[in-house]
Amino acid sequence: MTTRTKISIKKVPLVLRILDKALIPIMMALGGFKMDSTQETPWHIQNVNTNEIDFNLAVRLPANDQSIYKKRNIILFHAPIFGGWTEYSIFEVNSNTELPFFIGWIEHRDFQNVNIFVHKLPIYNQKIRVLNGPTNMNMSVFAISSDGKQISISLVRGGKLGCNLDANIRLF
Repeated sequence: MTTRTKISIKKVPLVLRILDKALIPIMMALGGFKMDSTQETPWHIQNVNTNEIDFNLAVRLPANDQSIYKKRNIILFHAPIFGGWTEYSIFEVNSNTELPFFIGWIEHRDFQNVNIFVHKLPIYNQKIRVLNGPTNMNMSVFAISSDGKQISISLVRGGKLGCNLDANIRLF
């Protein structure tokens, strides 16, 4: 197995974190004022180079959402009140993992075209919820430790926004 380089996750500037807090009411409204449907702002992502990721440590994301939005390129996929994605999966890192960790995802467009991103917001719990995406998407998720190493992550179970079962787990 090849040794991978550590991934350096950039910090989110304080001004953007303040803006995130100011946008909480808007994100709550887009989620239909349901606590489990309030998502974190989606713009804190950074690109990751393909050779920095061990694809064997990534877990396939169920593509089962029946939303009218078939792509991630518009903000409305984050808005359940406008027909956005509502199916999610809960992923968990090992209980021995030093927190925080970061979640990333791989968009498999085809064998030649793979996009890899990591969310720059740190996760201080073993679990995170991630939207599944529609049936036409082919995505996987992975986890990065606070020291930049890729770590194993596992799928716990799925859920649907609005059922209020997992409001205590952050939603990206």
